Amino acid sequence: SLLDLPDELLVRIFDFVAQRLSIADEEDGGSYPRLVTGYMLVCQRIYTLCRYRLFRDVDLPEDPEQMTAALARIVFRPDIAQQITRLAFHTTKNNPLEHSMLSLSPNVTELDLRAPALYPALSKSLTSLKHLHTLAIALPDGEYEGLDFIHYIDLQLDAPMVRHLTIELPGSGGHETLGLIVTGAERLETLEMRLEGQVDLDEATPWLSLRSLTIRGQSGITDVNEFVDSLEEACRSAKSDEQGPSTLPQRHLALDLPIAVSGASNREFDESNAIKLFELLGDEALGKLEELDLRFFYNPLRSLEGRVPSVRVLRLHNISLERNPYAGEDRNTLYRFLTIFTNLKRLELDPQNTGPCWPAAVGSSLLCAIRHPEFFALLHVLQSTTKITEVRLRPFRTKIELRWTREEGGQEWQCERYKFDEV
Repeated sequence: SLLDLPDELLVRIFDFVAQRLSIADEEDGGSYPRLVTGYMLVCQRIYTLCRYRLFRDVDLPEDPEQMTAALARIVFRPDIAQQITRLAFHTTKNNPLEHSMLSLSPNVTELDLRAPALYPALSKSLTSLKHLHTLAIALPDGEYEGLDFIHYIDLQLDAPMVRHLTIELPGSGGHETLGLIVTGAERLETLEMRLEGQVDLDEATPWLSLRSLTIRGQSGITDVNEFVDSLEEACRSAKSDEQGPSTLPQRHLALDLPIAVSGASNREFDESNAIKLFELLGDEALGKLEELDLRFFYNPLRSLEGRVPSVRVLRLHNISLERNPYAGEDRNTLYRFLTIFTNLKRLELDPQNTGPCWPAAVGSSLLCAIRHPEFFALLHVLQSTTKITEVRLRPFRTKIELRWTREEGGQEWQCERYKFDEV
C-alpha cells in the first residue's frame, strides 16, 4: 500500500508526480492543468506532508470554466493559497475571483499574467503581494477592440519589490512603448521585452539600474530594420541626457532578433542590425558585459574585437556547424567569431536541428570523434586556441543538457549528462 511507505519516500513520490505533471503541461502546450488538488485529498497524512510542495507552483488552466473552478477551490482553502510562491494565469475575462485569490496569496514571489487589458482592480490586487519580485505581463494580440488601455501598473506603488520584469508586447493594439504599460521602473535589475511588432523603448526604460537586458523578437516581426531604427531613435534621446544604453551597468545582454532578409530571391541576410544594436550600447557598456546571448553568430561582429573583455559566458541559439550560405555561418566562421572573446570561459550551444554533427548522448572522446567529427573538431579548436573550460550543449527539442569540461590548460574533455530541470 502507498500509505505503508515512510514519510520521506512519500514526499519524494509526490515531488516526482508534480514534476511529471509540469513536464506534461509544457509538452501539451499548456492544456493540462497543473493544479493537482485531487492528489492532496487522498488522506490527511499525505495532505500534511505534501501540501507545501504541490502548491508552490500553480499554473491555472486557460479554459474559463476550469479556471473559475480552480479559483473557487483556492479561495475556499486560504491555507492552500498561502503556500503559492509562483502563480500563472491566462485569461481574457475580468474574473472577480482572481482578485480574491491574489489577496489570499501573500507569499507569491513570481507572477505570470496574461490579460487583454490592465485595469485598476488588478493594480490594487498586486499591492497585497508583499514579496513579489518577478513579474511577467503578456498582452495578447488581436483582443483589444473596445477595451480601455489608459490604466498602467505603477511598480513603485503597486509592486515596489519587483526587480525582474518581462513584457510581451503585441504587434497592434496601442501598446507601443514600455511607458504605456508600466511606470516607476527605476529599481528594475532585469528587463526582458518580447516583441511582436514595432515597439519603441522610451524614457520609462530604466537604463541606469539594469543589470540584465533581453530583447527577443517574435515571429510577428517582419521588418527588423524598422525596429532597430526606432530603437536607435529612442536611445539617441536617452543618450543626450547621459542616461541611455551606453551607461548601462548591466552584466548580461541577450539579443534574440530574427535575421532580416533583404531579398526574397537571393536570400541575402542583413547582418547590420546586430552591429547597430551593439553600437547603440557603446564601448563603456560593452566592456562591462559578463554574459552574452545571441541568435546565430555573425562574421561582421569581428568589429567587437577588443571591446568585450569581460564576457565569460556566451550563448548561441539556433546555430549549425554545417555550411549555411544564407546566414554565412560555418565552422570556420564560428572559430573566427570566438576569437573576439579573449576571456571566455563557458560556451553554450543551442542547435537548430538534430543533424549528425551534434551528439545526443554521453560518450568518450574517441566515440565523439567517430560519430560527430564536426563537434569533436570544435572541441579540439577550443582546447588549443581558447581559454574555454566548459561547453554546454542542449540537443534539439530534448530535456537534457550535455556538458564537456576540462581543467584550466588541460587537453582532455570530460562529458556529463544533466536533466533539463537540473540545469
